[in-house]
Amino acid sequence: MPASSTSPSRPNSKARRNECRRGPHPVLLTSNRAAERPEVPILVGEKLTGKIGRFDVGVLDVQTGDLTIADRQIAPSKNLAVARVKANF
Repeated sequence: MPASSTSPSRPNSKARRNECRRGPHPVLLTSNRAAERPEVPILVGEKLTGKIGRFDVGVLDVQTGDLTIADRQIAPSKNLAVARVKANF
């Protein structure tokens, strides 16, 4: 009798993934690490959206402040920006 690569008590990884998806209780993964971190102050932010001809455009810009804890700079001040353009055919 040939030896089986997986034991009956331990299904292969694909079967385990399918079992998790079809099970009566979803597997929830949470992380509280984000809640433990100090918040970086946002000094100012702006969001611009609109249409230019056949294009939808959007711009988001945020200026953050310094994050200092116990006279130690954790995060320097930064300017963060993102833009998008979508063509409508």
